[in-house]
Amino acid sequence: MTANPFCDRRIERLELPGRTELILARERKGFNSMLEVLRETGKGGRQTTPRLAVAELEAGLRSSEQSVQYAAAFLAGRCRAVEADARITEQLGALVDDPGTPADVAVEAAMSLVLRGERERGRQRLLRAAADPDPFADAYKAAFFLAQLGDTSGWPAMAETLASDIPHFRLMGLRHVAGFLPYEGQQGGGAKIAVHARLLAGLRDPDPLVRQEVPFYLEEAATPGLRAALSPVAAGDADASVRTAAEMVLRRLP
Repeated sequence: MTANPFCDRRIERLELPGRTELILARERKGFNSMLEVLRETGKGGRQTTPRLAVAELEAGLRSSEQSVQYAAAFLAGRCRAVEADARITEQLGALVDDPGTPADVAVEAAMSLVLRGERERGRQRLLRAAADPDPFADAYKAAFFLAQLGDTSGWPAMAETLASDIPHFRLMGLRHVAGFLPYEGQQGGGAKIAVHARLLAGLRDPDPLVRQEVPFYLEEAATPGLRAALSPVAAGDADASVRTAAEMVLRRLP
């Protein structure tokens, strides 16, 4: 056991050009949620210490439960334990190198390697994922992470996810497209990056479960002309949950 048995939260920009305050705010908000997944507690679960123990993090990285392993891979890049850091980094590297690691876990582990200073090793795994045509390879997530490194080559993978025939994937694209905001209007992978336009197009998605989240992503991205875009949605979308989401955002606008 280490002298300090805890891996204390550390969420920083680390001089990565696309690691914006929007991204950092999401990670700060998501840290405790991932801690619940790691502990398999969730809402109504038993109350536990808010500090992440090294032992439970390492157990999570070894877990056979994919959601637990995913949460551990996320948390490992956003905490530091001093004496145990080298060991945790080694475990992340093993996940990245193992072809049997689930894609979502491997992509999270690769970004955590980047955040722990193993930038090129993590980047190479992200590049492979972003270029993988398999819809289950989490190419959009790899593209999102690459954008934080200043690499926009994954934009075509993000655009393809946004155009997927499967609503879940379109929603995942809309959740992560904000990673390309620093590069709005620039070229990425041979195509023009257009985050705001893609988000606005989400208001017309055929699936209401997708549409109902879009107003919040538009608000987060500070998309220009937001009131004009959301007013007709609040007044006339066919789905009540979508109208409510638009109304909530409209009430918060100055």
